[in-house]
Amino acid sequence: MQTMDNLKKLRKLDQANNDGWKKFQQFNSAAMAQGAISVKNKELIAVAVALTTQCNYCLELHRQGAEKAGAA
Repeated sequence: MQTMDNLKKLRKLDQANNDGWKKFQQFNSAAMAQGAISVKNKELIAVAVALTTQCNYCLELHRQGAEKAGAA
């Protein structure tokens, strides 16, 4: 039921001028920004949460984020 192709649909939310989506993006940017906890550790925490909630989309996005932030 979950296919990574569905992630491409997120662009439609952005293009639809969806206020809720924009607010989520602002929240996510602030939450994942460098701070007392590094971006790499925040992404690794998000991977653990995604494993717990079994969200394949979150798992893939945060796996990519963790990799980009230097996790091996």
